[in-house]
Amino acid sequence: MFSKIQKLTQDWMYKDISWLGRLAAIKCNLLPKILYLFRTIPIHILAKFFTSLQGLLTKFIWQKRKPRIAYSSMSSSKRNGGLALPNFKKYYQACHLNFLQRFFDTNNPPQWISQELSVISTTGIPIVSAIWIPPKLRQGKQNYLPATEASLKIWDSLIHNDNLKNGLYSHFPIIGFQHLIDNLNLNVWMQTNIITFANLFQKGVYQPFSYLRSKFKAPNTTFFTYLQLSSYLRSNSLPKLKAFSIDQERLFTLLKHPSKISQYYALVLEMNPQETSSYMKKWESEINTTIDPIDWNKAFSTLFSSISSIRLLESSVKLMYRWYMTPAKLYRIFPATASNKCWRNCNQTGTFIHIWWDCPEISQFWLTIFPVLSELFQVNIPISPRLALLNLDLDHISWNKKRLLIHILAASRLMKARNWKSTTTPSLKDVILILNNHSILEYFNARNNHILHKYHAKWDLWNNNKYAGENPTSNFI
Repeated sequence: MFSKIQKLTQDWMYKDISWLGRLAAIKCNLLPKILYLFRTIPIHILAKFFTSLQGLLTKFIWQKRKPRIAYSSMSSSKRNGGLALPNFKKYYQACHLNFLQRFFDTNNPPQWISQELSVISTTGIPIVSAIWIPPKLRQGKQNYLPATEASLKIWDSLIHNDNLKNGLYSHFPIIGFQHLIDNLNLNVWMQTNIITFANLFQKGVYQPFSYLRSKFKAPNTTFFTYLQLSSYLRSNSLPKLKAFSIDQERLFTLLKHPSKISQYYALVLEMNPQETSSYMKKWESEINTTIDPIDWNKAFSTLFSSISSIRLLESSVKLMYRWYMTPAKLYRIFPATASNKCWRNCNQTGTFIHIWWDCPEISQFWLTIFPVLSELFQVNIPISPRLALLNLDLDHISWNKKRLLIHILAASRLMKARNWKSTTTPSLKDVILILNNHSILEYFNARNNHILHKYHAKWDLWNNNKYAGENPTSNFI
């Protein structure tokens, strides 16, 4: 499989494909092929494979150049400030969790479950109970079939990833102690409905034997069983219940009900949240503000919801990820040949925020854009780099107006990117031309997909204003 992927990426390496197009190629062409194998051959795959695969895809995305954006940032979901680039290790985990879910399907289990159960039954503990036993305490795991064993490893990495001294989960089966304590007989307890570790507790406190006698009618003859178990728990610092994290609770909920691989993938992707990205920290430093990660993620998702044009999207996404090479950055890389001065001959250092906002030439451009926005939307829209560059601070704007506003700002950014390394400054006329063209294109797309009502909700305000001139779509209606 790896050699085939290697050949595919090599064939596509130097094709004329945009950056976002390369991400889409991975998602649309490679993901289905790999996902099919993950689902039909649920075996254990070494971490080395995923490291090599990620390296191969990174070379394809960046055409063997140094990456400008971390793979982990791109693989986050769009609603979490990412680009939804497939994380194949997470998809592998999601497929195995979906495989494990089949053991909970008692109404219509697949045929292979009977074969699995014929082997698992030799351990004496059903798989739906065995998953709650930490791998260090789990006995008989060598009897599981390879597919089940691989799925258990994934489950253990997500659920049993902390110290045993933190306690055991409430679902831990009492019968699991029988392999750990010599001469421990739990048959009588099982008959009195003492089945899980939680049955030994009340309000999170480990209970004396009298509690078991009163609640479960445990016979006095089993007091020695209680002493054996209590001694083992004390000696191993285990007499406490371990609570689920929110994500672990969500995972168990998915496991108990029919769930799709995409649902498992979305959850696994969020289970290990990353620290604030370096590009977000740089934005905070340069524009002297604090960016709430929730606002950042919302700005990202709104951008993708507002614009269908890949050309517009790509320039705005690159800006938010700080993709562009500024004079200051080029000077740090090539101090002998590059200059750190702004290209627009203002004789100031060309930092990222200077090129996009502070330069006197580009400031004049933004001063022509924002009055148009305020007039168009009949609300005061303050001139701010948070809004102009990052789509922030739009909570007071209604949804359809917000979509149009972001489209206008994205067109403005595109014009700035088109004039990169140039002394030429974009004009309002250039932005209007782009918007009129996009209005026509989105009109045809909406008409073909029978969603003209969405088109009119977004574009009517622009089409009927003085800046657009004659309604761009009037000749087609």
